[in-house]
Amino acid sequence: MLVFQGVLLKELRKLIKFLYNTIMKKIYLLFVMCFIGALTGVAQNVIRIIDGDSEKVYLASDLDSLTIRAIDYYSAEDPLPPGGDVEDDVNAEYVNRVVSNTGLTLMATQHFVEPGMAVKFAVLDENGNDVTADAKVYVIENNVHNHLSNKAYVCQETGTYQFWAFYNDLETRHDVLLEVVSVTDKLDVLADANPTSTNFFHRALIIKATGVSCPNCPRATDGIHMFFDNSEYADNAALMALHTYASGDPLWSNAAETLTSQAGLGASYPAIKINFDKLIPTLSSAEIAASLNTTISSICSKPAETAIAVSTAYDEATGLISVSAKVKCDNPNKYKVTAVLLQDNVYFPQDGASKEEHNIHGSGVKAVSPTTGVGFALNNGDNTKMGGVYDFCCEFNASELYAKGSGNYALDVLRDARILVYVQTSDRIVDNVVACGLNKQVGFEYNK
Repeated sequence: MLVFQGVLLKELRKLIKFLYNTIMKKIYLLFVMCFIGALTGVAQNVIRIIDGDSEKVYLASDLDSLTIRAIDYYSAEDPLPPGGDVEDDVNAEYVNRVVSNTGLTLMATQHFVEPGMAVKFAVLDENGNDVTADAKVYVIENNVHNHLSNKAYVCQETGTYQFWAFYNDLETRHDVLLEVVSVTDKLDVLADANPTSTNFFHRALIIKATGVSCPNCPRATDGIHMFFDNSEYADNAALMALHTYASGDPLWSNAAETLTSQAGLGASYPAIKINFDKLIPTLSSAEIAASLNTTISSICSKPAETAIAVSTAYDEATGLISVSAKVKCDNPNKYKVTAVLLQDNVYFPQDGASKEEHNIHGSGVKAVSPTTGVGFALNNGDNTKMGGVYDFCCEFNASELYAKGSGNYALDVLRDARILVYVQTSDRIVDNVVACGLNKQVGFEYNK
């Protein structure tokens, strides 16, 4: 009797193991993937269709449930199985990959292009390394991911296009797909008043990390005000304030968080950097003003390598703020250009305030284009030419940024919003910057 029970138990364990390996394991893995997807909000599964040298990629969510059930699940660590018939759920030509990481950055050489112009792409991994050569870039058309073998795409018609990248089990997040907008019209910028000159007026960018609940931040505000009120180099500087001390700040934004990270700030508050490069001590207001004066006078003692002309337009009916810029270059470099939407005249009680002006906040970053904060590459990412002039365009949606209930604070867009455009060199240091109000123009600036 004991022997019979032992054999029975042994056979029962074998049956359970067989059922687990053939059925339950797949159900469990499917449950885990669905659970992860629900937590992250990111599409975790990708269907690859390979036909000779061509390749298309579908999101699993784009296929019907019957098709998905006919496909086996493979973890990102497992090798791809050999090709086979689509009905064979183990060796399917359609392979469902579980992508375990989402750390890629997909960059376009241009954000706005004219129909017929090619857009080229670069791909960075989670550590900022350029992996373009080994990555795959896709354009998403009618929910189908079409592979761009040459990492370029020609926009034939006016409209919005979406792109996606894949590299070594890393993918760009599906909820932040890069958008390239093909446009037929750009804003006119002012004509170059001195087309043969490269004696460009030089302006530095003051970057302040701050917040309304930061009790020590008023001393940074006072130091910056002292610089702008008293320095002979006040015209050689522009300010942007990154309200990232706490998320309850009326001027907090995702863009401010992105630029705080780009500047290497956020460990302590207040903090000030010049051109994403030089850190300014913040022990006292007088020290801040003196250091700003010394640093900016040194930077701006020689002409900039670039000049920037900007035109803006605000459509009150749609809420769209259009920005067109031209960048004139003196030296060959792999320049990148970024546009920032700033907000002024926000009244909110400031912790540590000792005077009423501490409660009025300005130059706060509301949005950045591109949203990655790393800038759009001029001249398709190649070195610019001496004397070359390059275009840049972008749009901000004020109706979304200042929607009711999201921190309007009596904003008058035309009065309280400005555009800041800056150019960075290949080492990410700002070369020049210019500010422009809405429905206004700023031309190339030259030293007198």
